[in-house]
Amino acid sequence: MRGLEILTFIPGGIILLLFLGAIALAMISYAQRTWWRL
Repeated sequence: MRGLEILTFIPGGIILLLFLGAIALAMISYAQRTWWRL
């Protein structure tokens, strides 16, 4: 639980959000590519 508390206090939480956002965008772009094939 200490790790989560540190992420909430330190701007690292913002980095985590950006990282998750980048993964989400990557998955969306990958899904669009597969859908265009269909």
